[in-house]
Amino acid sequence: MPPRDPLQPGRAVGADANLLQRVAGEVGCDSEQLRWRFIGSPRGPCRVWQVSGVRDAGGVIVKQFGSDRAFQQERHAYQRWLPQLPEETASLLAVCDAPVRALVLAQVPGEPLAQAPVTAGLERAAHKRAGYFLRALHGVPEPDRDPVSIGQAVQLRHAAWLARVRPAVSADEYAQLCERAAPVDPELFAGVRRVPCHRDFTPGNWLVSGPVIDGHIAGQGGFFVVDFEHAHLDCPLFDIVKLWTDVWGERPDLEAAFFAGYGRALGAVEQQQLRVLAAMHAMATVAWAHEHADLHFQALGQRALRRVLG
Repeated sequence: MPPRDPLQPGRAVGADANLLQRVAGEVGCDSEQLRWRFIGSPRGPCRVWQVSGVRDAGGVIVKQFGSDRAFQQERHAYQRWLPQLPEETASLLAVCDAPVRALVLAQVPGEPLAQAPVTAGLERAAHKRAGYFLRALHGVPEPDRDPVSIGQAVQLRHAAWLARVRPAVSADEYAQLCERAAPVDPELFAGVRRVPCHRDFTPGNWLVSGPVIDGHIAGQGGFFVVDFEHAHLDCPLFDIVKLWTDVWGERPDLEAAFFAGYGRALGAVEQQQLRVLAAMHAMATVAWAHEHADLHFQALGQRALRRVLG
């Protein structure tokens, strides 16, 4: 966890005066009334603060975005998709447009499942709720107007990452990737349409707080999904890739719990599609880590690569 800044009146570490004044205006408070605590990660695309002192509200979360794309994606998700879902996400309280580019969200309880001290029972219950949530998200109606089919898009992206990953893997690994993961036949994805996707759907973005009763997290307030800055229309299996590569290889019980919540298991063709997408994810992570000398992503990429090649 990154170091947390103590609650401070009228200031926020890493924030400028425009953000402070804009947030205060949106929530109807004087900026000196608000207390800020930085809770973000230095690795992420946004800076995140917990803010208290808002009238008629508990704590709020302020997310300021470094890129307009991430800002627009999370804004769209909160304004268009999430109001149609069960109460498993935070409420959007205010939008601060450019140049501030920030969202003000109601704070929700819980700790990330990837960091919180949890039992195996809570992990299984959280994966089941995650499956239920993801099925609902993928069912939100939104037209896919992309002229490029998913099969064509995957073929192009897959080939590009296969070329970029070559300097970052051994000759044997590259040969295995070429043998097992290339080339991609676009017809494998025939009939698949883009749907609303989170695109970073991992236990690190699930906030949990017990208790677990009869294998379920009790009540509506024990499970929340956060961080939609990567969200956009995509192949629904992209939301399962990171779980398959990073989590389920060693925990088939969590995979079973997820699909119990999702409502169905994957068919044979979907399993083939998932392996193609997992190979692309592994190559992208390894290549990006190599190009940026990022040891954290290098470890994630190697884990994903072992799962794909294994």
